[in-house]
Amino acid sequence: MNSDIIDFIFWARRTVEFGFDATLDEMPFSTIERLMTKLNSGVDTFEAAANNNLVKLEWVVTVLTIAMIIALIAQLIYVFNPLQRLITTAIAQLSSEKETARKLKEQAEFASEAKTLFMQNMSHELRTPLNGLFGMLELAIEQEGVIAKDTLIRNAKRSGNQLLRIINEILDISAIENREHTVKNSNFSITQIFDECLSPIAIICDQKHIQLEMDISEAIPENLYGAGNKLRQIINNLLNNAVKYTDHGTISFKAHCQLQQENVLLSIEIADTGIGMTKDQQSVIFSDYSPEDLTKHYNRAGLGLNIVSELTTLMDGELKLHSEYGRGSKFTIIVPFALAKAPLSRNSKSLISIINTTSPIKKSPSLMI
Repeated sequence: MNSDIIDFIFWARRTVEFGFDATLDEMPFSTIERLMTKLNSGVDTFEAAANNNLVKLEWVVTVLTIAMIIALIAQLIYVFNPLQRLITTAIAQLSSEKETARKLKEQAEFASEAKTLFMQNMSHELRTPLNGLFGMLELAIEQEGVIAKDTLIRNAKRSGNQLLRIINEILDISAIENREHTVKNSNFSITQIFDECLSPIAIICDQKHIQLEMDISEAIPENLYGAGNKLRQIINNLLNNAVKYTDHGTISFKAHCQLQQENVLLSIEIADTGIGMTKDQQSVIFSDYSPEDLTKHYNRAGLGLNIVSELTTLMDGELKLHSEYGRGSKFTIIVPFALAKAPLSRNSKSLISIINTTSPIKKSPSLMI
């Protein structure tokens, strides 16, 4: 091909310089055709090589693009993903702190409600022994006999002691909630406990014109061994609750027992014709002192009844409740005691025997007080 090209170039140059001579200077057609064929072949080869290089270049560009995308994805994963996790964690912490703040706000509101209800209940609980105290003193002033005055003054002292016990009950709530409450057993006089519990209530019933009925079995042994102070606390709370929610009608106190060799199963029933309770109220009446429940279900003594339930359980006893809304409530406690080994002496005469005969107290034939 090189020689053909040289011949063609020589011929073309001579033609330009000397002019075209058809006889002498005509270049063979076969040489020109052969040259054109070879030139076309060269052009095709060059074009194919160029196309091949272009394809390779496009493939390189594609590979570089994919590599760049992979690099960007990796950057997102290793750089932005931790940042996203930090943001998510921060949002979760803020949500948790918001929920905690909401709960603390609710607890503060409940605490405020509990404070109000506590003061309402305590104002009544403290008034009960105070009324009994001043009632006894008034009766003592009106009495002429020295023995009667002495008995009334002693019962006034008992009301003062009851006031002290109520203050101690406030401390008992904390001990019960922390499961630190214990029962101390000792010998006690059941008659004395009944007298100390019923004497102040009798004065209040007289002031409210409520009939107080008592039925105390003579079969109950006088001297028992057990948690007498806790029994007194239970009876006081139930009686206070009855007189608090009874404006007319009757409050009854019944006490019976079952003798079991050296043990006594004491049963005490306290009923009233007061406002009673609904089924919903009864379901939560003995639960922990929750302001939410008290506000939602009822405005009733949540402190004393909670103590009654806890103390009855601590004494291995049983507490029952029957109530109808608008017709009254009846509480029954059944507590085991042992017989005391040594008899106890009475310090004072019963109040019931010297109360004015006009007092609306109905005595049963089996009354021991």
